[in-house]
Amino acid sequence: MSTKQRVMVIDDTPANLGLLEDMLVSNGFDVAAFPRGAMALSAAAQQPPDLILLDIMMPEMDGYEVCRRLKTDPSTRNVPVIFISALDATESKLRAFTDGGVDYVTKPLQQEEVLARVRTHLKLREMQREL
Repeated sequence: MSTKQRVMVIDDTPANLGLLEDMLVSNGFDVAAFPRGAMALSAAAQQPPDLILLDIMMPEMDGYEVCRRLKTDPSTRNVPVIFISALDATESKLRAFTDGGVDYVTKPLQQEEVLARVRTHLKLREMQREL
């Protein structure tokens, strides 16, 4: 029996959160969606997801800070983080990777691209666990 892979989505824009949640659920993933970084950090520490999709521009705590905190917590350190953002400047992308992200997808989101990247990083994580 295989369990569904759990993807956490963190985005302060309700439309983006809904779009990503619908896309992932309809493709067989278990989804935990959060509009704020602090809420997501708490939930991730209690039940680490298999992968996180993380918006950068959010109030209170931006995605970079959320990622840094995830990477310092032993329970979430190895969870792959894919940044999602309207920011497409090279500096934004480099900062995302420097802060611990494994990938970066720019908005507007293309469903096929998001799903391909999610599946690739979940497969890589699965292979890492097996080693």
